[in-house]
Amino acid sequence: MQIIAKGGEYDILHCHSVAAGAFAPFLRLKGYRCILQMHGIEWQRNRWNFVGKNVLKLLERVSLMGSHAHTAVSNTQCDYYKETHGIPMRYIPTGAEIKPHHEALEILSMGLEPRRYILFASRLVREKGAHYLIAAFRQMATDYKLVIAGDAKGEEVYKQELQTLAGNDPRILFPGFVEGRALQELFSNAAVYVQPSEIEGLSIALLEAMSYGNCCLVSDIPENREAIGDAGFTFQNTNVDDLREKLVKLLDSEKLRNSVGDKARLRVKECYNWDNITAEFEDMYLSLVAQN
Repeated sequence: MQIIAKGGEYDILHCHSVAAGAFAPFLRLKGYRCILQMHGIEWQRNRWNFVGKNVLKLLERVSLMGSHAHTAVSNTQCDYYKETHGIPMRYIPTGAEIKPHHEALEILSMGLEPRRYILFASRLVREKGAHYLIAAFRQMATDYKLVIAGDAKGEEVYKQELQTLAGNDPRILFPGFVEGRALQELFSNAAVYVQPSEIEGLSIALLEAMSYGNCCLVSDIPENREAIGDAGFTFQNTNVDDLREKLVKLLDSEKLRNSVGDKARLRVKECYNWDNITAEFEDMYLSLVAQN
C-alpha cells in the first residue's frame, strides 16, 4: 500500500491488492481517498483452495466497492472487472526501461555460451509453468541448454518436482535466485526467453526480456498476448507438444529469432514507458484529490 501525503496529512492511499484494498471502506470513513490497483485476478491463481478462492472473491468485491478509483495493469483485467462487476478500470501498465547488452562474463562459469541457451526467469511456482518447459525441453534433441532461474519460499514440493522432471539431464541448469550482473548477462545472451505461465497480470520478467531485445516465446493466455503483441511468438497454453515444436522451430532459425528483437524493444519503449506511466498516475492522483 502506497500513501500520498500533503502537508503532513494523507490525501490518497494506493492499494496494490485486494487484501490491502479490503480496508478501503474503513479508510473512507476517515476521509481518505483510495485507489485500488489490480496486478492480476488473485482468486484465479492455482495456489488457492476452494475456501481461499471464495475469500479472495469476497475481498475483491469489498475492495472494488470501497475504493474511489480503480486501475489495472492489463486491458484484459480492465475488461474482466467491467464485465463482472460493472466497475470501469483505468488501464495503467507496469513500466520497463530499455536495457543495454551485457557481455557474457559471469555466466561463462555456469557453462553457458552466448545465444546457446533457453532462459526461464521467474518465481518457481506452479502457475508460472516451468514444468511445461522442462517437459518440452527433455523431448528435444539439442545441444542448447535450459536455464531455470528463480526460487520461491514455501514451494519446496514444486521445486523438487522440477528437479525430478529434469532428471540427470546435464543440459538443464538451476542457478537459483539470480540478480545483478549475472541476471543482466542471462537476459542479454539468451537465444530464446520462454514465459509458459498459466496465469498472469502483467509479467515483469517478460517486459525485462523484451527490454533486452530477446526473442520471446509465451503461452497464449490473453495477458501474455497483450504484452507481447507482434513482437514475439506464442504457443498453446499448457500444451507441451506445441511448446516443443515452437522451440525447435526457433532454435533452428537464427533469422526468425532475430526478427523480433528490435520489435520487442520498440514495444517496451512505446507501450511500457515509465515517463508515460508516471504521468498517468499523476493525473489520476490529482484528479482524485481535486474531488475533495
